[in-house]
Amino acid sequence: MFASALAAVRCFGGVLEHPRYSAAWATFGLPRPVGPTWQRNLFDEGWVCEIDQAEWGLVAHKPTWLYYVGPKVPPVLVGTHDASAARPGPKDLHSGHRHLTPPALRDALLDLVKPNPPRTRGQDLTPEPATRPAGTSSPEREAQAR
Repeated sequence: MFASALAAVRCFGGVLEHPRYSAAWATFGLPRPVGPTWQRNLFDEGWVCEIDQAEWGLVAHKPTWLYYVGPKVPPVLVGTHDASAARPGPKDLHSGHRHLTPPALRDALLDLVKPNPPRTRGQDLTPEPATRPAGTSSPEREAQAR
């Protein structure tokens, strides 16, 4: 399952989250993050960082590795909660809650991967040649050439 998700992120862009020290990182040769700032190496197109989900509202510390592929350098993710009040670790969570992502983190990750704004209808982003006759548009020029 991780292989499919990784392939999709590498093909289309996106972000993966996985528990720190996940075997998936070594299995798929992903760079290991070294803290909360995004890093990248020469051998992989993705960016990696480590966050603590307690900083995003989880009731226990849950160190998590993120892998991001996209058109821009991702911004540093800063949580909105004080993690000092969190319980020691994910083992302290009820088994039904260990896999959950806090809504604030979910929203930050979705914001990270939002696509570029769609083009407006009728907007032509094709560059025009410098020798275009004055007063004609691309479709008119194509009709003239036929």
